[in-house]
Parts: sequence; C-alpha cells; structure tokens
Amino acid sequence: MWPIVKSKTAKNHSKFHHAGDVYDVPDTLTKLKFQAMMKDKLIPAILEKVGTWADRVIVQIDSAGGHSANESTSFLSDYGQDLLVPMPGRPSKTRSIKIEFISQPTKSPDLNVLDLGAWNSLQSVVEECQLECNPTKKINHRLIDAVLKAWTEWESANKLAKLFYTLERVVKCVVRQDGGNQFNVRQV
Repeated sequence: MWPIVKSKTAKNHSKFHHAGDVYDVPDTLTKLKFQAMMKDKLIPAILEKVGTWADRVIVQIDSAGGHSANESTSFLSDYGQDLLVPMPGRPSKTRSIKIEFISQPTKSPDLNVLDLGAWNSLQSVVEECQLECNPTKKINHRLIDAVLKAWTEWESANKLAKLFYTLERVVKCVVRQDGGNQFNVRQV
C-alpha cells in the first residue's frame, strides 16, 4: 500500500515545517502516475513475493478514474509479459514470470475483493484521526501514518484467504443470477 503524494517545499516557517523543508502532500492519481506506481512499486513487490510458487500472476484493477483501466491494463500487461526473477538460493539463475493486468467488470464492486471486504476490514482497525488543538503533524500525515500502520499489522494472509473464499461464493451467485446482483453478500 502506497500513499498518493507529491513533494512540496515549505515556503515559510510553521508549527509543522521550517522554511525549505520538503514534505509530502496528497496528490491526484493520473493514468501516468498509476502506471508508474504499478511498474515501480507493485510489480517489484510481486516479483519479490512470488518465489518459485507462481509462473503467472493476475492483477485486477478497478475502473477508478485515475487508473484509466482500459489503457493501463493493456500497457501494464505488455510490460509484464516476460519478467525474469532470480531463483531462490541460485542468484545466477533466473526464471520467467508473467504478470497480467485485467479490469474489474464495470460497476461490480461485489467482484472486487478490495471492495468486497478488505477496505472495511482495514477501516475497522485504522485509528480515528481527530482534529487536535495543537497537533504535531497535519491531519493528512496522521491519516497516512494510521493507514500504513493498520496495513502493516493487518493479518493479510488470513484475511485475504477468507475474502477470496467469499469472492468465490459471490461469483457463483452472480452466475446463478445471469450476471445480476440480486443477492445479499452477507448471506453468501
């Protein structure tokens, strides 16, 4: 998980920064920033995790505006066609892995594991960031810190296993509904 931020230089001294300090501020996610984040952060993180257990990884992205899903899935899938990863214990040997990007069906949050439950699960453990009279950090920095702390402490393997099991059951419900969503996810 990576915050969408850009660097800013403080022009004046304040209780948060000295003049000349460089700090992060929230930024808008554009297609180019999204694609760069996938190439520079997500793909290397995937390659680090896969070890020898996967030859192909599928990454599903949603159709959020900054993702430019149609263009990004094509661009990133082309980029991820034939990546080489070192063999564990044999750094001089490499193997090939394919990372494919696909787009979530439009307006179908029930088929996105993040929308299905990951965000709610994380949100339930993120510390509430209150407005304070004399804070030492701006609220956006406190929020980023709280989300990253929750993500680090989140039991991802266990939680994601449960979420993907739920996703499998939801997909079966969608198929039974001929693509509809006339079912209660909580009863799946």
